[in-house]
Amino acid sequence: MSDDTDKNKIFTPGASFGDVPEGDSARQAVASLRGYAYQIAVAALAWIDISENDRIFLEVAEDYAAVARDALQAVQVKDTAASGAATFNTPGIRDAVGSFVDLAARNAGRRVVLRYFTTSPIGMEHKVDNRPAGEAGLAYWRKAAGGADIAPLRAILLGETFSETVRTFVSVRDDDALRRDLLQNIHWDCGAPDFSMIRRELEERLVVVG
Repeated sequence: MSDDTDKNKIFTPGASFGDVPEGDSARQAVASLRGYAYQIAVAALAWIDISENDRIFLEVAEDYAAVARDALQAVQVKDTAASGAATFNTPGIRDAVGSFVDLAARNAGRRVVLRYFTTSPIGMEHKVDNRPAGEAGLAYWRKAAGGADIAPLRAILLGETFSETVRTFVSVRDDDALRRDLLQNIHWDCGAPDFSMIRRELEERLVVVG
């Protein structure tokens, strides 16, 4: 009996590895991996929608970019709701403005558009001086892009919190040019669906495509 039992052990799953080893939680990359998965899912949705003659590039111009003959739409994807609201004080927001200016310079033959796609909602800046016309910065950006007074927003963009490249870009343009060349070409898509909702939409769309 014991011999037969020993022989049958080759068909068992073997030793259990269920015990998770202990490690420094500060070094765990769970948040980063979740962010990468979110980026891939959002890019996959864009890939489903892209037209036959357009192309999508991953990690070339921002997290992904949709390229047409004379247009470039670059997208930054951020699963940052757990980190709080998006404001002009958010480093990623300031960096996005700088990234747009750089992309526009590198792709002078195309119309460049940047989308900042984030699960974070639009928030209010803590300091009154950072609120254009007393409003949340990103909300006023939308108003100024649509025709509202640019002066309050210009003053903030010329501040020290933005890079010298951004300040130069802003300073050499009058209000009409600044609205056309910057404000109307950056879209703050805040409060985007979380990963579970994006994944569900992706699965439903793939069923339709299939």
